[in-house]
Amino acid sequence: MSFTPALGILVEYKGNVGEIKFIDEVYLTICLKNKCDGMIGDVCLVVYKNEWDMIKMLQGRRRQ
Repeated sequence: MSFTPALGILVEYKGNVGEIKFIDEVYLTICLKNKCDGMIGDVCLVVYKNEWDMIKMLQGRRRQ
């Protein structure tokens, strides 16, 4: 597998851009919007390990 996930990196998955917020052995989450964006809660995608090769790392981090 060419993709190695890391917390906080900016990625693209199926046209959605967000930051990796959680990593598990089975899945990871990509946060598209968070409470800081005025949302009540975070809006995240769940991506299972068998689709990690569809994730493209983008340059840098979304928020510091």
